[in-house]
Amino acid sequence: MKVCFIWVSSFREFSDFSVNLSSETSFKYCSKSRKLTKKDQESLSSDFFGNNVEEVTGIIGKNGVGKSNILELICILAKGNKLKINSDYIFVIKVNDKYCCYHYYKDGKSLKVDSDVSVSEYNGNIDNLKAIYFSNVFDGRRHSFDRSVSDISTNSMKKNYDQYGFFNKQISFISSRFFKKLEIDLPSSVVISLNYSGSINLHHKSSLLDEYTAYYLSETYKLFVNRLNNLKPESKFINTLRLKFYIWLMSQISKNSIIEKAVLKQFYDLVEEELFDLKTDRFTYNLLFKVKIEIIPLLYEFEENERGSGFIDVDKISRMINFLIHIKRSFPSSMMTHFKEGARGKGQDYYSLEYSSLSSKKFINRVSDIFGNINILGMEWSGISSGHRAYLNLFSLIYHEIKVSRSDHILLCIDEGDLYLHPKWQIEFFDRLLNFLQSVTKNKIQLILTSHSPFLVSDLPNNNLVILNKSENTQKIEQVDIGSNTFGANLYDLYSNAFFLNSSKVGLFSFKKIQELIEILEKAELNSQNKEYARKITRQIGDEVLKYKITGLINND
Repeated sequence: MKVCFIWVSSFREFSDFSVNLSSETSFKYCSKSRKLTKKDQESLSSDFFGNNVEEVTGIIGKNGVGKSNILELICILAKGNKLKINSDYIFVIKVNDKYCCYHYYKDGKSLKVDSDVSVSEYNGNIDNLKAIYFSNVFDGRRHSFDRSVSDISTNSMKKNYDQYGFFNKQISFISSRFFKKLEIDLPSSVVISLNYSGSINLHHKSSLLDEYTAYYLSETYKLFVNRLNNLKPESKFINTLRLKFYIWLMSQISKNSIIEKAVLKQFYDLVEEELFDLKTDRFTYNLLFKVKIEIIPLLYEFEENERGSGFIDVDKISRMINFLIHIKRSFPSSMMTHFKEGARGKGQDYYSLEYSSLSSKKFINRVSDIFGNINILGMEWSGISSGHRAYLNLFSLIYHEIKVSRSDHILLCIDEGDLYLHPKWQIEFFDRLLNFLQSVTKNKIQLILTSHSPFLVSDLPNNNLVILNKSENTQKIEQVDIGSNTFGANLYDLYSNAFFLNSSKVGLFSFKKIQELIEILEKAELNSQNKEYARKITRQIGDEVLKYKITGLINND
């Protein structure tokens, strides 16, 4: 199954716009006659991009021609298109070597097609297809997707996940056997933050805590926050984590009314009477032990009664408590360094752990797995570039979505996936992406990418490229033919043709400076000062032919 062609009468900046997404077939649609024609093209072998990647399309063009909007349009048409597009449209797919043209016209009329294309009105959703949309661009943009589209763009993920949510998926991916397929370095260290700052507002109306729980947890926090600041780094980390978990757990229990208020009050009173005078380390240890023997049985009882609350499962809570009670056994203190940033009184504590150490790696992986969904600590990679981080983010999110997919076919749309990458990684990006997709799933994949990179263009044959340009006269966005082969082509030619740079081979600033220099040299009389200025600039020019010609002008050759 693959999407072959779309046409829309109006969508954002598009008007009477069509785009081909099939390398083996070219479609043309006339909106006046409402006729769709199909023409076969010379196609490559079915496994050219890999056994399960059945189609690849690269969408290229200047800024402002709507590359990102095309990806959104494709996802909207493919999945959950109900009242999303208020205009006429056509959507052609190929299933089991047969072409089907879905369409929608406001006036209810049909269209004409070639004999080997079936026509059907569209219900707005392609079955057995998982659509995944990824964009590296973070600009606050909102996407008009139905829930059936997996929107893992940076815009969406920043809204739906904190940094820990990103990190947790990256840890899961790095721990898998598929990470090695990328052939990139493993991050060397992880920084964990545990401060209470900004995370507790127990008396706020939105907290939904009962009055006694809010008072008790607030007093617990006040009592121990100063004690925590006086502890050594290892003890501070362990006891802060225990207290944060305890306050989170009791807050959730109170908010969800899982245990009666009177029973909770009795527990708080018991803790205050027996434990509050203990030293911090013994207090947090015994506190969680009390929770284990007093609270956990009540949670299991609540769960068995099937009263339902959407609360996290009790088995997982038990694992969290057991881990925190015995955390010293696995804590890699020798691999940890502690540092603090920020002004006095408002400083933030950070704990850096080596990820290259086996014991430290096991500890970090376990913390990420156990506390991955409750947001009581912050975790992020230390000392990696923005490109390295972007790489991990892209592949870990795609890995997660493919892993949970139950569909046989995947439509993967990637908007500027090579953004932030070093040129060397841009060269390798498409090849690594294909290798990764073939290793992580056997499902059939259609891949559609946008990019500003000539390296992607040189990796794709002409039939797999959509080159967009905006007409100077009508300002209409159209698909154009650059008139030359792209696969394995010279990068300078691709820059000029596919990205509409005309004859530009150097930056505009250097071009203007050299042009200014030539104008000076072409004057009839040159003084010694002008000649010395010209020689200084000429010595910096990298193009040997240009340098030779300018030197000739200086010497009047």
